[in-house]
Amino acid sequence: MLSLLFIAGGLALELFANLVSGPVQRFLDRLPGWLYPVALVALLAVAVVVTFSYERSGRRPDRPARRADETPTATARRADRPKDGAWSARRPDRRTLVRAGLGVAVAGVAVAAAPKLLTRRGAPQSPAGANGWTQRTLKPSASDRSDMVELAFSPDGATLATGLRSSGLVMLWDVTSRARVILDSPGGARAVAFSPNGARLATMPVNTDCFHREPVLIWDIATQRKVASLAGNMLGGSVAFNPAGTVLACGYHSDCDDDRSGGPGVVELWNVSTRKRTARLTHPAMVARCAAFSPDGRTLAVGGGPRRSTGTDSIMLWDPGTRQHLATLSHPDMSVLRVAFNPAGTALAGAGFGTDDTGVVMLWDPTTRRNTATLTEPASLVQAMAFSPDGRVMATALVGGSGHDGAVVLWDIATGTKVATLVHVGDPAVTSVAFSPDGRTLATGTSRAAVHLWTKPVTG
Repeated sequence: MLSLLFIAGGLALELFANLVSGPVQRFLDRLPGWLYPVALVALLAVAVVVTFSYERSGRRPDRPARRADETPTATARRADRPKDGAWSARRPDRRTLVRAGLGVAVAGVAVAAAPKLLTRRGAPQSPAGANGWTQRTLKPSASDRSDMVELAFSPDGATLATGLRSSGLVMLWDVTSRARVILDSPGGARAVAFSPNGARLATMPVNTDCFHREPVLIWDIATQRKVASLAGNMLGGSVAFNPAGTVLACGYHSDCDDDRSGGPGVVELWNVSTRKRTARLTHPAMVARCAAFSPDGRTLAVGGGPRRSTGTDSIMLWDPGTRQHLATLSHPDMSVLRVAFNPAGTALAGAGFGTDDTGVVMLWDPTTRRNTATLTEPASLVQAMAFSPDGRVMATALVGGSGHDGAVVLWDIATGTKVATLVHVGDPAVTSVAFSPDGRTLATGTSRAAVHLWTKPVTG
């Protein structure tokens, strides 16, 4: 019976822990790692001691009073005789019941906390993989095993921001120690972006309809608190700071203010200091799934796909200062999911997929607006891509076909050849990629709520 109480207590406390996972997790994440196994051993020791005490007090037979004509030996024999085939156990007193309750609570905590206390935040570094790359794995969530991850490095490379699309959690990871801080983001995170100085983090919610709108949030990294809520236009796609950090561009799939069923896409420009919207960029054929500023801040590239049969997939170039539409870079039969400028601003990439289920990355010259190269990957979808800090390598995140693992392909931009392929065993899709500022680490997020930190091999 007591064992059943322990199990019930553990399940009840596990449910309670899930309900208050945010505050509890934030508290646990601040504790040193060595304290976890010590706390677990202490909990189990208390549970054993209290349980033993309860068993002794509850199963000791009653000692009857000695009769006047009875010897002490006869009294002892009479007390040891079973009554009706069973022990005549005395009823535990109030102190014993309190000890039993404490035992149930402590054992329940031990049962509920054991997996959390013994599981490290990150797995140990794995053996060398393809081309000498090694990896470490972070688990933003132990319960949500099928949640897409978005991520971004801070400008100094010390912090990695990860957002789960459906779990409503945004986490800040210390890249060296793998300690984390949880930010409670009710709308999840469809996209995350650091400000150029690293002091702010913008998160785009995962809004799926025009009737329930969560705002874009801006967080203060030092205090881990929300400093702004920008009531956007739905349905969320991307966030991007300009190089000066003064403007935040929020791209939306459709303009819910114009058409409750979903109209043309829109990009809203917000003044970061005043937290006021300064402009809305719209075009009849634009679907703003993704957006990126050029390194000089003079061009905003917006990528998307056709919403109507008359539209074509395109990347639209805008002047964020004058709010003028500069040009449209079109590619038939291709859905653009991500856009990015190289660090020098001499190349613009659009990534997505074609009608024949081929992953495609188009490279454009932003000045002449000519297509300079095309990278393809058969039987896949390019979900995300990123340039290395020196601009020589591009990482493309692939969604594998049925029964295949997701992978990241590293391309040499100058030659258009593959440098390495990093396979994510057990993960069918890689949803995001980001290089650290020094180029030594590549972070990848997957559809199984995992983050992999790949370390570049040292070459002579």
